[in-house]
Amino acid sequence: MRNFLGLLPFLALASVFAVAQTGVGDDGIMTINSQVQTTPASRLGSGLPSEPLSEWLANQAGKDADIIWMARVPADSSGAPLMIEADISYQRQPALVIMIEVSKRKSGMRFTFHSLALSRTGEYAEWPSLVNLPEAVTRAKASM
Repeated sequence: MRNFLGLLPFLALASVFAVAQTGVGDDGIMTINSQVQTTPASRLGSGLPSEPLSEWLANQAGKDADIIWMARVPADSSGAPLMIEADISYQRQPALVIMIEVSKRKSGMRFTFHSLALSRTGEYAEWPSLVNLPEAVTRAKASM
């Protein structure tokens, strides 16, 4: 909980950038973040279960993991998409970063898997799909 409270100023600043860049207010960003978390994992990759993404991630990451969700919006006007990021940490150390791209469609929002990466000091790896999350978790835990 202490780590989360330390992130609150950063999250507030990130939401200001999101409002400025996307025209979506704080409530809209929170709604999109929530929609990504409740999206069936199966919509983000074949072979994944139909349970909500946040539940599936928590089950795969394990009880010893902390997962923080946030919106990431580019600070410039490059037209880059809004990303919803899930950061998985173990023992208060960053381990895995999952990025989900958000794009607007006439039929509503579309969520697409963008990346899964191991992010530790001196070590980096990427996987091509969320199906690889169990392998990524194993590697993250082994490098602790």
